[in-house]
Parts: sequence; C-alpha cells; structure tokens
Amino acid sequence: MMRTFLVVGADGKRYGPADVPMLLRWVQEGRLVAGTVLVDAATNESLSAVSIPELRAAFFEPGSRGMVASGGGPGNIEATQTAYRPPAGGATPPTGLQPLQAALNESISERSKVTAGLLGIFLGWCGAHRFYLGYTGIGVLMIVATFCCGIGAIWGFIEGIMCLAGAMRDVDGKRLRD
Repeated sequence: MMRTFLVVGADGKRYGPADVPMLLRWVQEGRLVAGTVLVDAATNESLSAVSIPELRAAFFEPGSRGMVASGGGPGNIEATQTAYRPPAGGATPPTGLQPLQAALNESISERSKVTAGLLGIFLGWCGAHRFYLGYTGIGVLMIVATFCCGIGAIWGFIEGIMCLAGAMRDVDGKRLRD
C-alpha cells in the first residue's frame, strides 16, 4: 500500500491526500520545500518533507528547486522561496511556509547596521550614515538641513538608532547585516 500524506497549508488547513510520486513531482516543480509540514494519513504523525526518506534525495539533487546548496555540502542547506502556482488537475498545492521562505531568502546587504548606526549617531548631522547606505541625495539634504535650520543633527541621531535596531535598509532595499 502506498503511503499518503496531507499537506499543511499556510492557512493551517490540511490538503490532500497526496502520494509520494505526487510529492516528488511537487519537489521538482519547486512547490514543495524541505520544511513543508506533511501529515501521514495513516498514523496522523506530523513530519517535515525532508524527513520522509522517499523525498529526502530529491531535495539534495542538483537542479532541485525545493532546496539549494549554499556551499559546504548537505550540512549547509537553506530553503528556497517558491512562487505560488495553481496546481494541475484540481489538487491543492502546498503553501505552508511561504512567508518563512521569503524571510530566509531575503538578501542581506554587505553594509553593516552597526557601522550605519554609529555613523548616524555621531556623524548624522552631515548624513554620513545615508552616504554609507547609498542614499547620497538624502545625505546632501541632511547637510543642508543642518546648516539651514539645525534639524539634521536630530534627524541623523534618530536614524542612527533606527539603523542599530535594524529598521533601515540600504539603497538596494537589502536588510543590513549584523
């Protein structure tokens, strides 16, 4: 008898059942990732997709879109984000961890939030942190604001704290590294 699984979606609902060949196809299409939660239909046990032996090899195959190696072998693997695609044949695809996948895939800037924060706190009056993050226009505006009305210093100090808290991004929209 073939094992079947229910897929836990982002809404917490269970979809399926889906057999192993269907799950393998979803891995190859990039619609199922290693961290997707599956429930064994026979035992009602919750498992991650990568913990199922029949699926595990598919996540580590070259060209698999369910996982991507970031160098250093199987111990250094991260999940990839997959876009939602409507399924063929009326089956509901797994969408359980898409917000988590997006967070894992988010690009990290080469610029440091500590450096940007300290520049903002100590040299914020001249927009040094904005120049560091790539926002040259706003940096020039901060210099003008400092000499015209003195508000650039307070503005820079506040943004320095925001940088340290991780609330600011660089000019490319990437999150600042720790």
